Parts: sequence; structure tokens; C-alpha cells
Amino acid sequence: RILSLATTVLLAASTLAETPLAELLDQAKAGDANARLELAIRYRDGKGTAKDDAEAMKWAHQAADAGNAGALDFVGFAYLRGAVVKRSPEIAFGYFQAAAEKSAQAAFNLGQCFFGAQGTEQDCEKALEWWTTNGFPTFGIATVGTPDDAPATIEKLAAKTGGFGTFLFLAHN
Repeated sequence: RILSLATTVLLAASTLAETPLAELLDQAKAGDANARLELAIRYRDGKGTAKDDAEAMKWAHQAADAGNAGALDFVGFAYLRGAVVKRSPEIAFGYFQAAAEKSAQAAFNLGQCFFGAQGTEQDCEKALEWWTTNGFPTFGIATVGTPDDAPATIEKLAAKTGGFGTFLFLAHN
């Protein structure tokens, strides 16, 4: 059997994305977890401020500690990649697990951990479960089948998105 996953990622502009940095800092210091995550993203990417990975992780950890699912995924991904922090798939897996019910991106990443034995034992069935229940339905479409099933999946996704932002993963066992 072939696993064929087609998805689209449509990036919606955050209302915080246009907030001036000083105002965002005030909101974050007042405890706003969404503002803290937005600061983490800005510092990571160097948008509107100098790129500063340590500052990005500081704000991401504060937002994650408040239970922000996007921040939990952000921190988990840093541990998975070994960016700014020492690489630890086991820690990343824990962050993804904590966020997966509320974050499609974390659900996708949790599926990736199960599929690639990153921080956990390999479990392709659990990977498929996370990809098809919480991860991909939010982003697009997931199909498990043969190569003959892939064109129909791609056509459905293209119709849904107008052909924008689609990509395909293929794996087999």
C-alpha cells in the first residue's frame, strides 16, 4: 500500500501580525499568550526586530507554559530540529502531544514523530490516525491507498484551493 498525503497550507494573517512591536511587548508582558507567541515568531524570523533566537525561545516558552497550543508546537519543533536548544526528539514529542488536540500543526508533527520514530517507537498506525483525524483535515486532504488513488486526491485538493499551495508526500512500506 502507498500512503499518499496531499495538503495545502493557507497562511492566514494574524491580527497580531500588524501590531507594532512596542504594543506587542506590552501585551506579552501583561500575560497575553498569543502576543508572546507572535513575539517568538518575530524574533525567530527577524520581522520588525533583529533576529534573536534566545529571545524567541524565551517568549515561546512563556506562551507554552500558559498552554498556548501554537507555542507548544513552536517549542517542540525547536527541540525536534535542535534549533537554539539541544536536539531532543523525546522532549519534542511531549510538546507535540500536549498541543495535538488543539493544533493541527502539532497533530501533524506528532504523526511525523510516530512515523519516523522520533522520540517514540515507530507506530505507523498512530501516525495515520493523527494525520487523518487532527492534522490533515485542517490543512487539506489525506488519503491512504494505492498510487491510483493519488490523482483523485490531488484533484479534490486543487478544486478546494484553486491549485494554490498544494504538495504531495509519498511513502511506502
